[in-house]
Amino acid sequence: MSTENTKSFYNEIAESRPQLVRFVTGLLGLNAAILLVWWILIPSDVESNGAQLFFILLWGTIAYAIYRGHSWVRYAIAVVVIAGFVEIINAHAPGELIGKLSWDEKITKAIGLLAVVLLFYPISHRWYKSVKETRKRYEVAQKTKAS
Repeated sequence: MSTENTKSFYNEIAESRPQLVRFVTGLLGLNAAILLVWWILIPSDVESNGAQLFFILLWGTIAYAIYRGHSWVRYAIAVVVIAGFVEIINAHAPGELIGKLSWDEKITKAIGLLAVVLLFYPISHRWYKSVKETRKRYEVAQKTKAS
């Protein structure tokens, strides 16, 4: 899409964005903020902080993509959240593992799970479907205009 078309597209979807999607975006941004604050105030004793930095950037990027109407990101979040819970379930002693998780990990896992559930609610699903249709409409208009 051209720059002008892109601006029009994002303005159009912004007008129809449900409050629920805005709320989830805030939750995911909160995830990034929690991890960042935790990383600064209570640094872990690992030599490399790459994983912490990765997840701070991941949650922030995911929040932005969700807000912009990228539906595929819902599935990516679901994979990340499910992988985290599979890790816990497959542990020799899941209760012990949960007890060993830091508070930031517990909170962000819970927020991630809540976000996945809310992003697949009917109102969110309908909005993402309408964003997809709107995107296709703009792309067709762009191709027609270029011809």
